[in-house]
Amino acid sequence: AGQRYDVLDVSDPGAPRRVGTYKVDRPNPSIHDVWVVDGLAYSSNWSDGVHVVDVGKGLAGGSPEDPKFVSSYAYPSGWNHAAFPYTPSGTGLSYVVAGDEAFPFGLNLTGKPTYPRGYLHFIDFTDLQAPREVARYEVPEAGTHNLWIEDDILYCAYYNAGLRAVDVSGEVMGDLYRQGREIAWFLSDDPEGHVSNAPMAWGPQPHKGHVFFSDWNSGLWAVKLVR
Repeated sequence: AGQRYDVLDVSDPGAPRRVGTYKVDRPNPSIHDVWVVDGLAYSSNWSDGVHVVDVGKGLAGGSPEDPKFVSSYAYPSGWNHAAFPYTPSGTGLSYVVAGDEAFPFGLNLTGKPTYPRGYLHFIDFTDLQAPREVARYEVPEAGTHNLWIEDDILYCAYYNAGLRAVDVSGEVMGDLYRQGREIAWFLSDDPEGHVSNAPMAWGPQPHKGHVFFSDWNSGLWAVKLVR
């Protein structure tokens, strides 16, 4: 019911079974995405922020069967919808990009465009016990959904601002949009979309030289970043 994530054993694909679960320890918690890298699970827990959980790393004695809390970071808006961990090449730093999702002007499924808000928070988790927010990527008057990072390029489905590609190499600090780190953007506007000419980019993934992304008004797109 959107309050926890489960760990499934799929060693027998025909008979998956639940072996573990993680839930924020408070009344009526809420969760969205979860991402696992090298034995650590990073989950997006709305007002409870990003939670880092040991599911086999060995930092807190956790395992898939017995996840153990390690650290967390929350920010005031409480809009934490996505969390993507990454390490810029050659830095030794560990970041989590925490993505917002918000509809302060309402959510229109038919008839007229929607105007989301929110941005990407760059949280330095190099010291897991002292995470700190160090940078942001915010496109004015638009809102984020999901993201992906590959080869130090961030691909963000920025809802009404379309697909965005951003250089996130090296140490990131401050306002990345105003620093000119954006490489390219593509608006998925389509006159035959569910809502005509209203981009609502939803989720991106780079694959074999292309970026595939979905748009809830116009379907699946494939684009190529040429530099």
